[in-house]
Order: sequence, then structure tokens, then C-alpha cells
Amino acid sequence: MRTGGRGLLIVGAGGHGEVVLDVAKCSGRFADYLFLDENPAERGTHVQGVEVAGSHELLSRLDKADWDVIVAVGDNEVRRRLAAQIDELGWGFASVTHPSATVAEAVEVSPGVVVCAGAVVNPGAHLGAHAIVNSRAVVEHDCSVGAYAHIAPGSCLGGGVQVGSGALIGIRAAVLPGTRIGDFAVVGAGASVIKDVSERAVVVGVPAREIRRETIGVERVVPSSAHPRRRGGTVAVTGVGGGVGLPIVRALRASHLSPEIVGFDARSDSVGFLWCDHGRVVPYAEDPSYVETVLSTCQELGVEVLIPGSDPELLPLAEAKPVFKEAGIETIVSAPDAIRVARDKHKTWRFCEENGLPFARTALGSDARRLAGEVGFPLIIKPIGGSATRDVSIAQAPSDLQSLAGRDDFIVQEYLLPTEWLTRDGTKHPGESHLFANGSIRQEDEISIQLLFDPSGEELGAFASRNRLTNGVPVLIEPLQDEGVIGKGRELARSLLPLGLIGPCNIQGRITEEGLRFFEINLRFTGITAMRTEMGFREVDAVLDRIWKSAPLASARAQLASVRHSACMRYVTEAFMPPSDLRRLRETGEWMSEDHGT
Repeated sequence: MRTGGRGLLIVGAGGHGEVVLDVAKCSGRFADYLFLDENPAERGTHVQGVEVAGSHELLSRLDKADWDVIVAVGDNEVRRRLAAQIDELGWGFASVTHPSATVAEAVEVSPGVVVCAGAVVNPGAHLGAHAIVNSRAVVEHDCSVGAYAHIAPGSCLGGGVQVGSGALIGIRAAVLPGTRIGDFAVVGAGASVIKDVSERAVVVGVPAREIRRETIGVERVVPSSAHPRRRGGTVAVTGVGGGVGLPIVRALRASHLSPEIVGFDARSDSVGFLWCDHGRVVPYAEDPSYVETVLSTCQELGVEVLIPGSDPELLPLAEAKPVFKEAGIETIVSAPDAIRVARDKHKTWRFCEENGLPFARTALGSDARRLAGEVGFPLIIKPIGGSATRDVSIAQAPSDLQSLAGRDDFIVQEYLLPTEWLTRDGTKHPGESHLFANGSIRQEDEISIQLLFDPSGEELGAFASRNRLTNGVPVLIEPLQDEGVIGKGRELARSLLPLGLIGPCNIQGRITEEGLRFFEINLRFTGITAMRTEMGFREVDAVLDRIWKSAPLASARAQLASVRHSACMRYVTEAFMPPSDLRRLRETGEWMSEDHGT
């Protein structure tokens, strides 16, 4: 045990962490200091003479009797996430106030609050957990500042203002007395707020006007101008308007690396651009100029890492990986041989057959009648290289196979009936209720296993879940702690290593009477990457740490070590932008967030 008083563990060694260290030192309350930071590159360095000892995982080896904790990350959402993870470990939080700040006696200060130099907090105010009242900010009498909110330097809240959880009041903004600011709203720098601001709205100007309302799932995502980030290199993601690219961007927005994010998409009205620092319209992957355009744009914008976000882009980028490498750009994609096996569902079946791996029996469309004779109906009909449920149908009788005569661009696959369904209704013969729900193909009790590998074939981690999907989109995700299931997925994934599997590998299947059997492999991140990240399985960070930053294996695995096994429900939501921004995006093919000059 340490002697001579309690120390302070400061989680976050960036710019805000330096400020918190100064506030804490000036307060004179603590005998010692130590930084913790999620970025492996920071470990072993010093900030103002204080060591960065490791990530917050180090808390499990420290004595709670010796240390207090404060989360010193300026990004409200990241601060919320880290505080929740640390709280689960049973740690308490300190609040710190600079001696030059004026905090009235009748102020309620919650754990984790930081009040910086020159700030004023008047009687009757309430400061929620992990809120920040920054330098020379004024919080007048009877104000309520929500948990994880940030009152930026020089801003002023009039009497009785209510600021919601996670909201940001920008530098030198003013909020009139009695006004309500909704949860996760953003008030731009210098704005003057004269009326209530809706939840998740972004308002700017004098008087403040709403320019958009940015939501995605239950998680706030705001433009980088709303929370300046400590830049950690530049990462590009392709297909940011799709169901895989945008979740990768969301994971990057929560990354400890705090990268500058470049988004690529073939559509100028891609919603994913709104969550990127830069966005560029590029040709579709089938276009002969695709690779050249992406490469030259990456060079122009200083991209260091490129992550594919859609299936059609995997093979072109895999084949061009040496060209990108020569240009100093790391591409997170497996080798062409591995991609070809995974993208062609008939090759996937043959590969699994040859390696004794459990996969749904599959045949080319021209051979559909033979498979029907072997396994019976129903059969799934899919494009040989398709994604999600596009052009997927169910054959229930020989007449449904007529259109497949001579067509080897489609495959047929046996229908895998989950044991859960057999238990519920006692039948071994799929009926209409097993095949369709609300007019769509039924996709329930599907097993998804996400595995990650470094270039040497070392596994970084694995995450299994039981999912329910609607039209190919996961809407319910339940983590599955079953080593037998994960072991089967690991066996299949490892068989792909000699073909050049690198980075993410997603395997999908169902648990049938014959055991776990797979029906698809995707060598990429997936549509639930952001959800797994929110649950603590920070897969994008782990891969970037290991492949891009060359972090030690243990450091990369630490990004995957704090999984919270809670179910996640997903729904469609909206994002708003001014029509003028949409017109400019369509005209120029380029998106740039506000802090980059647009």
C-alpha cells in the first residue's frame, strides 16, 4: 500500500488530461498522480512529468484504498463510456476544482466533475457526474448541468438553465435564463441561445438556429467541430453510406486513437459523410478507375490506413494492397485468395467440405435439382457473391427452381432449421411460419462469430452473438458466451490463415440437430461492429493497434477485454443536414466537416 495520502489516477493523457492534472495539482488534495490512456503508443511516456502507466485495465491490479479516479477525456461520449466501464470495476470517482474557481457553498457537485480555472458556479446549481465546467465558464444560480455535459471555456449559462446529459455548450456561447438544452445537444461556439434546444440538435449563430439533428441508434454522433479531437493519424473507410461502412466510422469516432476520418462512397447523398471529417465521392468498385481514384485521394488527404466497408470493394483493394503499401497506406484486408473463397458461396462450400468443416450443403444453380433430391425442400436461393438478403428467395417446390436452369451466378443452399424452433413447436419439417415473418424471409436465431487475426496469424479475440435480422439487417444482438460455438468458428477461421486471412473474419450459422453449421463467411467488419464496440469489444481499435501501430499483442487484446454481456436492440433513425450542404456535396463530390473550413 502507498503511504502519505491518496493518489489520483487520471484516465486520458491528452490535452484535457493535462488540464485536469494542473487543476488537481493546484487543489493540493493528492499525494501522487498517474495517467492511464487507451492508446498503447502513450504508455511509458510522461505528461508534465507524470507517467502514462497503461490503459484503464490496469485498475484491476491497483488498490482502491490508495487511489481516486477521474476520467479526463474531452469527448463527452468517450468520457461516458470509460466512466461506465470503470464504474463496473467498482472504483469511485474524484471531483476536482481549481482554487481560482468560485463555487458557491450551496452547489451540488457529483462525482467525476472538473471545474477549471476562473470558472464561476453560483448557489443552487447542480453539476452532474463527470460534467466539465471549463476555464472562465459561468454557471448561474439554480442551473442544472447534466452528467457528461461540457460547458466550454468562456461560455455563460443564465439563471435556471437546464443542460441535458452529454450536451456541449461551445466556447463563449450564451444561454438565456430558464432555457432547456436537450440531451446530447450541441451549442456552437459563440452562439446565443434564446429558446429551448431539442435533444441531439446542433444549433449555431446569433440568435442560435438549429442546423441539424444528429442521431444514430442510442448513441450520439456529432461533427468533429463539436468536440475537437486529439488527432491520431488519418483513417479512411469505404462505403460509408452502407450498413458496414457507417458502423466502422462509428467505432472510429469512439476510438482511443482519435483519428481523422475520411469517408468514401459512390453516392453523393451518403449519410455516412456526416460522421466523417472529410468525405469524397468515388466510382463504384466495378469501375476501372476505382482503385486509382481511391489511391490518389488517399495520398491527397494523407490517409495512413484504409478499411473496406462494402463487399464489392474487398477484392479490388486486396489485389491492389501492394500498391497502397508502396504508397505508405496500410489496407486492412485479407489476401485475394482468402477473399475469393469467402466471396464465392460455392467456393466457400467446397473449401469447407475439403477441410471437414460444418457448412450448409450448397450447389450451383444449374445443379439445384440434384441438391433438392438429396436434402429436400425448402432451399435458399442466393447470388453466388451476394450480400445481406438482396435477391435471396426460398424454393419450396421443384417449380421454384426452373429459373435457375443453366445459371451458375446463383447457388442453392439447404435450409438450416434451428433446434430452438424444433423445441418450440415439435416439428422437423419447416412450414410457412419457419420461412417467413411479416412477408420477409425469417432470420432468427442466427449465430455470428467475429474473430480478429494479426498478419502473423495470432488471434486477437473473438465475440459470438445470437442475432435476429430484418431484411438482412441485425435488429437484436445477444452476446453468446459459448466456448464450443466460438471454438467451431475459430477452427473455420484458422483454416483460412494459409490463404492470407488478416484482420476481421465473420462467420454466420445456426445451431441445428446436427450441431453448429455455418452458411456464410465475410472477411470484413460487419453491420454490428459499432454495437460490439459499445459492448466493450473494440475490434477496430484492436486491429488498428496491432496492424497499423504495431502495438504488442497484449495491448491489442486489451481492447477486447471488457465486454459487457447486455443485449442490444437496433432501429432505423435519422440524420439532418442543411439543404445547402447536400447541394454542395452533390455538386462537388466532397464533404468537409465544419472545423476544416466549410
